[in-house]
Amino acid sequence: RAHPDWTIVSLDVELTKLRNKARQLRDSQGGGSSSSSDGGGGGVGGQIGPGGNRLWAASGGREVNLARAIWGRLKEHGAVDVDARGAPSCGSALRALALASRDAPCVVEFDVRWASDAEGGGGAIGEGGAGGQGAARWLRFSARAGPRWDRFKKSLGRFLTMTASGRGDFRPLAKAIKARQREEGTVTVEGWRDDPLAAYALAKALAELPRLCSSRSIVRCVAAPQKDDKDAFAVHVWIDREPVASPAPELTEVAAGIASGSSAT
Repeated sequence: RAHPDWTIVSLDVELTKLRNKARQLRDSQGGGSSSSSDGGGGGVGGQIGPGGNRLWAASGGREVNLARAIWGRLKEHGAVDVDARGAPSCGSALRALALASRDAPCVVEFDVRWASDAEGGGGAIGEGGAGGQGAARWLRFSARAGPRWDRFKKSLGRFLTMTASGRGDFRPLAKAIKARQREEGTVTVEGWRDDPLAAYALAKALAELPRLCSSRSIVRCVAAPQKDDKDAFAVHVWIDREPVASPAPELTEVAAGIASGSSAT
């Protein structure tokens, strides 16, 4: 069944392409900066340049715009980084990733790491402050296309539910997420729209996981809205010991569906 937002997403993608071309032309003529606002006033920042393909999550609650921009970048580049700074911004990033998964035939997988301007905006650092004295730090959600929804649902099994809290330290939550990976089922952490501090704690816990795990481990996350509560979302978390298969063929199929204005479900 055709999704009402596919045509809008397709237009957003074409508009992004035109902006990128105009930016490249301007930079080649005047040596200008490669950063720009990419949300048409909607609070979604974008950057195409040596540092990669990035969006900024605003704190103004424009998650629908950000979700569309995420899928536009996935269609064009295959991956996208969503940067967020502070509790409201991180909450918007997680909710936008949940909406992006909900509104497409494939889920959006992501992992979270700390980034710093001391690394040129592209380096991952630890929460402990490895980014240098006075360096600005933020959280980076690195997203890519995951499996199709039908395959994803079959893989979930029993939910091992946990609740994020904005009170106290985030590190116990990270350790609990890692410890529960031994159990049979899918570790799932719940959050709410009106609790940005809890979303921030969850994002920081996800960024802590790579430091708690071995160098060969790969953290995968998928956010999704809760069906019975429009203001709630859940983040499913896996820690894989080996790399998972590339979803590139599915991304191609999704891109074709977006361009044609129809869903492949």
